[in-house]
Amino acid sequence: MDIAKVLEQLRFELESLNEAIASLERLQHVKPRRGRPISTSKSAVTRRREDSPAPQRGARKEKSSR
Repeated sequence: MDIAKVLEQLRFELESLNEAIASLERLQHVKPRRGRPISTSKSAVTRRREDSPAPQRGARKEKSSR
């Protein structure tokens, strides 16, 4: 049994454990987000609005004759 090799392996495992502990401690201090999450993709309504031309300002709708 090579003691130097065992110590090297234990130090490597200790470093990995310390990193894992630090990550979990950071997660513990993060406050949860509030509200509705923001979607990264465009909704169907947004795409429809972009595809259709914007209404003219001051333009009046024609009344349908009955």
